[in-house]
Amino acid sequence: VEIYSTVTVVSLIDLNLVREEQFLRLSIEQEIVQNLAENAEKSITEQLKIVLAKQKRALARRDFRELEATLRLFSKILYEASSVPDLWSLVCRYTIHSDRLRNLLLPTAAVSNDIIQDNFLILQAIADHDCKLAQVHVRNQPVRLLNNISEIRERFQDYFRN
Repeated sequence: VEIYSTVTVVSLIDLNLVREEQFLRLSIEQEIVQNLAENAEKSITEQLKIVLAKQKRALARRDFRELEATLRLFSKILYEASSVPDLWSLVCRYTIHSDRLRNLLLPTAAVSNDIIQDNFLILQAIADHDCKLAQVHVRNQPVRLLNNISEIRERFQDYFRN
């Protein structure tokens, strides 16, 4: 009988990578919401409304796994509606550290509410064909994530690399 020992090692959250990931995502999503605000069909905004309702229900139940899944779905729909689904795959591969940081923040009710509110405002701006306002609201999410780093880092000191 052979026994193999396995250990799972999770890398620490690298804040430099978080900043780079947010820069990448923001750059892409600024173009996406501009494109959608100019060209979005009603079916896209209807899909986003359904996902937004799911986000609110998940938060009300404090089901943070479901909330994270619906947040990702909201973004995925934006990418697909802009005909750049492969960029969504790229972003998902690259934003691992940001996702881990956001998962630490989600149980904070105010942060979760703010993220859902941002998504509502993005949706509303797209539906109103207001490119500039959609871009403003997309810009809020990475700023909010980065503004909460010190609080999260203090609570979860052992989770961070730098």
